[in-house]
Parts: sequence; C-alpha cells; structure tokens
Amino acid sequence: MSRSIRYVFLFLLIPALLLVLPLAAQKGARDGQWLSYSADHGSTGYSPVDLVNRDNVKNLQVAWSWKFDNFGATSTEVTPIMVNGILYFPLSPRRTIVAADGGTGETLWTWRPPQDDRETRAARTYARGVGYWKDGDEERIITITPGMRLVALDLKRDIAPKVVDLARDAGLLLNAPRPNLLRFMPALNVSNEEIDAMLAGLEAMLEKVPGE
Repeated sequence: MSRSIRYVFLFLLIPALLLVLPLAAQKGARDGQWLSYSADHGSTGYSPVDLVNRDNVKNLQVAWSWKFDNFGATSTEVTPIMVNGILYFPLSPRRTIVAADGGTGETLWTWRPPQDDRETRAARTYARGVGYWKDGDEERIITITPGMRLVALDLKRDIAPKVVDLARDAGLLLNAPRPNLLRFMPALNVSNEEIDAMLAGLEAMLEKVPGE
C-alpha cells in the first residue's frame, strides 16, 4: 500500500471511529438498573426509563430519605448503584457498605471493614461508590477499604440460618430475616469495643460454616 493511500485510509478511519465510539458508549442504564457509578461503562449518567418526563417532573415528591443517625460521625458523597431494586453505597470515613431497599429506603444490611491499624491510619478515607460484578448466578459488590483491601461481598451466599445456629452456641444473638442476611441484636447500651468483638466472633463463625 502506497503512503498516499495509507494517509487517505487513516483520514477516513479516524472520523468513522469518532462517530461510532460515542454511539456505542451512550446507551445508558438498561432494564431500570444502575449498575455502575455513572450508569454504564460509558459514564453516560443516563437512564432511558420514561416514568419521569418533562410533563410530570414538576409533580415529583420525596418518597423517602435515608439518615445517618445510627452510624456515628459519617457522611457520603456518592452515587449509589442499583441492582434488582436494591441500592448499594459506601459511608465515609470507614467505608461501611450499605444495602437499602430502593422502594422504601429500609436498610437491609451493612458491612464494615476491620478496624485495625491498616484501616484506621489510612490517609484517604472517603469513597465515591462501589462496583458490581456478575458471572452467571454469582454476584458481588466490589469495594476498596481505606487500607487498600479489595473486597468482594457475595450477594448469593445463603448461609445465614447456619451462622445463627453457630452464633447461638457461642452466646452471640443473631437473627436471619433472609437466607443471605444476618442482623445483630445487641443491647441498647452496647459499646464500640463490644461491637468489634461481636464482628470478630462473626468472622470466625463464617469460616466454620460447613461446606462453605
């Protein structure tokens, strides 16, 4: 191929790429989901759902609000992702992960990183969001802790009833409102140190669940 022909080819190819790439990236969120920080891998921040339009947007009202009252000195500067009607987002500075019902705002579960020296001495503690990964039936919420630990939270591990039984034998009171959800039931005057001890005990029990 002569040099002049190559230049003509490149001259035609570059505009074509500039036209195709934006079209490929601007599909937006699909099926009413919001699986990435900005809706999709193209960061469009766009959803094609049509329940809200220019005619009815003026009638929108706040359906619910989510409060930080039970999480101490914390804040958030994130865009939650939404997977199957559930919102997932981190709280700073500990980067506690929260799962909340998108329809009601009810907190379904939380996960908190270990509070060891690696985490508490981290220079940067604020988080902007979480990631989502799926392969077949397996689903994970992906996050990075202040101490730079990469964590994958399994959304389909239905072992809660087994853990409740193990916890009861160890003197730790838990309940399992769902097969993949655990909730502590501590006394109202529980201290932070006691909560940390409970979480450490829970981690030990998760490692003992038969067949997991």
